[in-house]
Amino acid sequence: MTLLSESTIPGAEEGLFCRHDVTKETLLSFYHGLNVPYDCDYTQELYAFDEVKFYLLLSRRTLNNTFKEKKILNNVYKIMIESNDTYYIDLPLEVGRDTSLYRASLGHKVNHSFRPNCRYRRMQHPRWGEIVAIFSSRDIRAGEELLCNYGYEVDKYLVPAWYRDLWQRVQGDMLTGHHRA
Repeated sequence: MTLLSESTIPGAEEGLFCRHDVTKETLLSFYHGLNVPYDCDYTQELYAFDEVKFYLLLSRRTLNNTFKEKKILNNVYKIMIESNDTYYIDLPLEVGRDTSLYRASLGHKVNHSFRPNCRYRRMQHPRWGEIVAIFSSRDIRAGEELLCNYGYEVDKYLVPAWYRDLWQRVQGDMLTGHHRA
């Protein structure tokens, strides 16, 4: 149903593409990873055996970034399941980026757009239980990149700089009547 390839979005690295023409409301991909209880800071627990290695691994890509930017990178693949107050789904940054480390599901490779062709939806998976899945929100042609609106709340939470910049451009475009991603 899908194909992983270089994204059409500058700087986005990989993206997920539709292999065949599909109609609206087609299940395209699953989004799964670690089920992390809301009251657990798993980064501390997973890497407690070698905290130095974890921070070196994280800082290799973020050497000149601030603490806030590092915190954002720790949350790149975190996704909440609506109405689930027990756990969220997450993948550590390096695991989510590298499909040789994780490819059981590829929903985390769907990139953002304010004009999406897909949406996230909660579903019950026969093996993983309650997860998030990617469904088409309109008919999609073969070869089109799958895009979801990440729905970050810019005024409420810490969000990546690229998202804030794009959000501000889109807000400005809405005022002037232009249309953008």
